Amino acid sequence: MKINNISNLNFGYSKEYSKKFDEILSNKKRNKEMANYLILLNNYANNLEDSIVEMEKTPNKTKTYKFADMVSMLQEVRDIIATYISCFFPGIFYGDDLAKQYKIEAGEQKNDSSKQWRLSVSEYIGGLDSADNLPSRKISSDDFFEKLFSSPEEKIDSFKQGYCKYIQKYIPTISSPKGFQDVVGMDKVKERLKEEIIDPISNPEQAKIDFDEYNIVLPKGYIFYGPPGCGKTYIAKALAAESGLDMYLMDISKIGSKFINETSNNVESTFRFLKDEAKRIQKPVLLFMDEVDSLAMSRKFNLGSCGENEKTVSTLLKLVEDARDNNIIIIAATNRYDDLDEAFKSRFDGHVYFPLSDDAQIKNLLKSLLSSRKKGLNLAQSDKQLEILSKMLIGYSNRSITFFVDEASKLARKNNRRDITFEDVKDVINNSEYEKVNENSYKKSNNRKTIGFA
Repeated sequence: MKINNISNLNFGYSKEYSKKFDEILSNKKRNKEMANYLILLNNYANNLEDSIVEMEKTPNKTKTYKFADMVSMLQEVRDIIATYISCFFPGIFYGDDLAKQYKIEAGEQKNDSSKQWRLSVSEYIGGLDSADNLPSRKISSDDFFEKLFSSPEEKIDSFKQGYCKYIQKYIPTISSPKGFQDVVGMDKVKERLKEEIIDPISNPEQAKIDFDEYNIVLPKGYIFYGPPGCGKTYIAKALAAESGLDMYLMDISKIGSKFINETSNNVESTFRFLKDEAKRIQKPVLLFMDEVDSLAMSRKFNLGSCGENEKTVSTLLKLVEDARDNNIIIIAATNRYDDLDEAFKSRFDGHVYFPLSDDAQIKNLLKSLLSSRKKGLNLAQSDKQLEILSKMLIGYSNRSITFFVDEASKLARKNNRRDITFEDVKDVINNSEYEKVNENSYKKSNNRKTIGFA
């Protein structure tokens, strides 16, 4: 059985439009949780469609589902997206005319089992044929999936592919870094990440030679530590863009639980999902764990929590140890390095300290921030004024410096939309309530030996 030109039709829009669709939703401020859910479901549908196309190419390949069932499932997922779009975001075009044609074509391939599956989905999410039958507009994606998962139908389990409620797939926005070229400074960090992650992935043949001759393999991961606002998250996003790898952001607030054993179970569930994802796409995935000290706090700090912290840390130790074999690369970030469990820290390939920028780096950052604004070009080209400002900004984080430039931009806009001036930035700094960072509070204790690179 073959669907006519399914890979090009893509249910009413091209792959390029699919990316645009995700970008539009990612910028929506209203119904943000539903927008994120639809992005997730759209990515799932694209992956399912890719699988169908591959099955067309290899008809003798062993299949988990019948081809007709998968096509019907794809139609149903697209129906869900289209219905929710019409209800929550009516201004977004979703290729209605082509979608109708696809429905007709796909509908001809249905069999009894897929019809039964369709009925069960409709029953559990309140009906798909009318926006009036949709759940409340306040429904959360978690609630939706819980309803969907409660079905006894085995085919519903396939929706779990591409979804884990304890992590969120990183989807770049307009302001996200496009690669390492957008990261000011941090040359040593970028060089090592390129050498140890990007180069082996982009050149697998050389990576095999390196393994045969030197037993060099992909890292399990790194710990990024240092003051807040110094680029730990930003460079992780740049790594995802530079490497082309999918990255998932762990939601520490959701993964923790007051119930016995549940936090460690949630951690296991997250890593199991990532393992399956890496196996499915046949390449590594990145996991970014921000504020990891909340999960991997030193066991000496246990204050009568019934051993839950010990169980969680013990679970993490095993999962981090197995990360490489499961094609998972972990970036764990913290502002409280000394509070991390020592055994946990020892599992990582490198410990990277992100310091406050010096005056030369601050000058480059100011030049980059101002050059991206038409009204900031004149100040960006004034080296003398930038040098003065950079010395004033020593002790502030990159995030604070970005805030200062943003505020200076607002001042210039309010004053007859003129150019951003040296005085604007200076006034913002002098009137700011931001305090300079005491960097010693975030460095390693002197009595500890440096592991990896810092």
